Amino acid sequence: MTDGNSYTHTVSPNENFRPGWYELRVKSADQAHEIKCIMRFSNGLPDQDQISFETLTRGHIGALIYLNHYPDTLIFETMSGRAISFSHISLHICSPLKLYKKIAAKAWHRFTEDPIGNTPRLIRSFISLFSSHNYQQIRTQHVSKGDAYSQWIEKYGFSDHQRTVLNTQLGTLKIQPKFSLLIPVYDVDTDYIRQTLISVKNQIYPHWQACLCFDGGTPERVKSTVKEMVSGDDRFIISENSANLGISETTNRAFEDATAEWVGLLDHDDKLAENALAEMALAISKHPKANLIYSDEDKITETGKRFDPHFKSDFSPELILAMNYINHFTIIRSSAVKHAGKWRKAFDGAQDYDMVLRVIALSEYDQIIHIPKILYHWRAAGTSEANMRGAKPYAQNAGQRVVHDYLTSQGKAFSIKPHSASGYNQVNFELTRQDKVTIIIPTRDRKNLLQTCVSSVLKKTQYPN
Repeated sequence: MTDGNSYTHTVSPNENFRPGWYELRVKSADQAHEIKCIMRFSNGLPDQDQISFETLTRGHIGALIYLNHYPDTLIFETMSGRAISFSHISLHICSPLKLYKKIAAKAWHRFTEDPIGNTPRLIRSFISLFSSHNYQQIRTQHVSKGDAYSQWIEKYGFSDHQRTVLNTQLGTLKIQPKFSLLIPVYDVDTDYIRQTLISVKNQIYPHWQACLCFDGGTPERVKSTVKEMVSGDDRFIISENSANLGISETTNRAFEDATAEWVGLLDHDDKLAENALAEMALAISKHPKANLIYSDEDKITETGKRFDPHFKSDFSPELILAMNYINHFTIIRSSAVKHAGKWRKAFDGAQDYDMVLRVIALSEYDQIIHIPKILYHWRAAGTSEANMRGAKPYAQNAGQRVVHDYLTSQGKAFSIKPHSASGYNQVNFELTRQDKVTIIIPTRDRKNLLQTCVSSVLKKTQYPN
C-alpha cells in the first residue's frame, strides 16, 4: 500500500523460516540513504528498529538483518518526504558463505578509505572470518531486541540490594503519601487480572488502596476471581456499574471510592513493578508541588516475557502532542483530577491521554515529573494497543480528537493529521504574527563560505521578515 512518501508491504508467510541472517533487497529509484524501513511483527513482538540500506547495484538497495522471527509487514518511508518508488521487494536467508563475503568486502572498503586507521578493524574482521566459531560470534554482535533487553534486565533490573536501599530511603520520609489505584474491570483473562492484583499486593510501599469497578457486562468468572483474590483485604474496594458505561465512566466510578491524595491508573491486565509506589512516594518527597508523575515502562507477552522497553524523556510539551508518551505508570494529584473534570466518555479509547493533557494545562512544566525507571509492565495480548499501534483504530482517532480539543482550548491556530507511516499526530502550528528575525553569521576571510550561506538564506527561506 502506497501513501505518498510511505509504502507498506505485506510479507508472504514463510513456513520454512528459521532464525538467521536475511538479506532485504529492494528495487528502487531512490538512493539508499533516502530510505528507512521498519519491520513489524505479530504475536506481541516489538517492531524492528529502523533499518539502514546500502546501494547494492544500480537500481537496487539492500540491508543485512539478523531475524529471530519472520515479519508480517515492512513499512518504507523516504527521508526526503518525496513520493516513494518501488517495483520489487525480496527477503531471503543469507548463507554463511555469502555473509562472509559481504563482511570481508565491507572491511576491505573501509581499509581502502583509511589504511592506517582501519588496519586493526580489518585484522579483526579476517580473524573472525576464519574462526571456527565465526558465525556464532557475528550473531552475538547483533542480539535481537528482546534478548538484549533480557540482558539489560539481568544487569540493571531491580535487585535485592536496590530493595534494601529503597526501604532505607522510605524510612527517612517525613510525609508518607497514600495512593488510590484505579482499576476499571471488564472482560479480561482471569489469569491476567490475577497477576495484576498480585502485583498490587506485592508493593514494597504499604500505604495504598485499590479501587476496582466492574463495568456492566463483566463476566461472572472475572468477578468471582477478583472477589476471591481480595477477600478479607480491606485495602481493596469493589464497585459495579448496573449497565455497560465504558472505560471513562467506569474509571470515574472507581475514583468516587478513592480517598488518597494521589491516584494511579492500572489496566486490568497489566502489572506494576514491586517498587512502583515506593519510587512514586520518593518522587513526591523531592517534588512536593508536583501534579503528575510518570515512569518508564515496558511490555509483557501473554506468557509474561518482558520486552520493548520505553525509556522516556523528561516532560516535552511538543512530544506529548504527537503521542501519549507519558502513558504508564502515571499518578495524578486527586485535586487536579477533580479540577480537570475527571474522565470524559467522549474520548473513550484515549481517556487517559485526555486527562494527562488537561492536567498539563493546569500545571507548570516543573510540576510534571519523570521517574527514569521501568515501573509498569503493559500487557501485549490479542488486540491490545500494546501489541501493535493501530490495533484499535477508534483509540487512534480519539487520540487525535484529544489533541485537537486541547489545542483549541489553548487558543492555538493549528492543523492536525496522522503521520502517514507511524500514525502518530502530526501537528502544524499556524503563524499568527510575523516578528522580525535577525540572523547572526560569525565569519572571517572565507568569502566562498559566506557567499554560500547568504545565498542559501535568500533562496530557500520562505519567511518574509
